[in-house]
Amino acid sequence: MTPDLGPLDRRIRIERQVSAATALGGEEISYTLRAAVWAQVIPVRGREALLAQQVQPGVDIEFRIRWRDDVELTDRIVFKGQHYDVQHLAEMGRQRRLRIQAKLPGAEAT
Repeated sequence: MTPDLGPLDRRIRIERQVSAATALGGEEISYTLRAAVWAQVIPVRGREALLAQQVQPGVDIEFRIRWRDDVELTDRIVFKGQHYDVQHLAEMGRQRRLRIQAKLPGAEAT
C-alpha cells in the first residue's frame, strides 16, 4: 500500500525559461507558463535536522505535485508572487508524485 503523500491544496505555476535574441545581438531571458498545478508546499527551513540526508544545499521550499515528466531544472515555480528556482527533482511513490526542491534567487538557505 502506498502511503498518503499529503494534500495538494496550494496553486503554483511552473514556468519555462525562454531566450530570444535582441536587436542589438544580445540575449533576453523570459519565462512562459508551462502549467498551473495543485501542490503541497513544505517550507524546508527548520526541517534540515530531520531531513539532513535529503535536503539539497540552498533549498528554501519543497513543492510536491502529481507526477509530471516535463519539469526541468531550468524551470521556475511561482507561488504567492515569489519566483523560486528549481534546485532538485525527485520521483515519489513510483511516479505518483514529483518532489521539487527550490530556492529564492539570491537567497541562502539557513
